[in-house]
Amino acid sequence: MIKSVVYGARDDGVTLIETFSDKGMMIRQNQTNILYSQAIDIENKGYTYTETDIPIESEDIPDKTDIAMPADYELALRDLGVNV
Repeated sequence: MIKSVVYGARDDGVTLIETFSDKGMMIRQNQTNILYSQAIDIENKGYTYTETDIPIESEDIPDKTDIAMPADYELALRDLGVNV
């Protein structure tokens, strides 16, 4: 099941929401079709996610170019105004 919890807040007070699978599966952002192990978004951004049947640590993840990597998370967090 997809879970969303408050991740924290930026310096300007904007709330960040973490979305993940409680079963340890990859999640797919419906708007971009990109797979994530977890997603961190600005509250009320409107992104939606679907849980896949792909385990996070799987070797069978299709087209690894569509997988968010740690550097992608850092860049996205910087875009959200988080100091990393």
